[in-house]
Amino acid sequence: MTGPVAVFLRGINIGGHRVKMARLREIFDDLGHPGARTHQAAGNVVLHDPPGDARGVVQGIETGLEHALGYAVPTFLRTSGELWELLAHAPVDPSELEGPDHAHYVLLLRNAVDDAVRDRFAPLDSERDSFRYGPREVHWLSRGKMSESPIFGGPFERATRDLLHTMRKATTLQGVLRLCGPASSSESPA
Repeated sequence: MTGPVAVFLRGINIGGHRVKMARLREIFDDLGHPGARTHQAAGNVVLHDPPGDARGVVQGIETGLEHALGYAVPTFLRTSGELWELLAHAPVDPSELEGPDHAHYVLLLRNAVDDAVRDRFAPLDSERDSFRYGPREVHWLSRGKMSESPIFGGPFERATRDLLHTMRKATTLQGVLRLCGPASSSESPA
């Protein structure tokens, strides 16, 4: 792979799995990814020119993190171009985020969104919470505090229980894209 790639790690610094970002960067260095950069303390990592193809990079990271941390860390990779496209063509209009506590969350998936994925979220779709889809992403527009949503907890957890994903706010993805460098964010979608 050439150029910057964004790696999103599931379960870092939640559920009792605490990892300092300096330690995470050391692990990535040991895995052959020198100069890895992190954004926030939530498992958002930018690599520059990682060796190999996307599948090999993900497998190497997952294997190495499990060895170093002692637990599995599902890993999701997007090239800077894919991340830019995801944000530039997000199916959420900025005007929809103007209300108090409105937020745009993105569930990053490994595989393509298909009818089975859409069927998981269809029962949760409402005026308060709506779901839209990208090629390998589910976009959740939350019109109010997530914790006050009627789907928060039970219904959302059931819909995503066995769906391999990690979730980030769109603003976090924008920060990761900026970390990818000027070539990736010169036409920033945000």
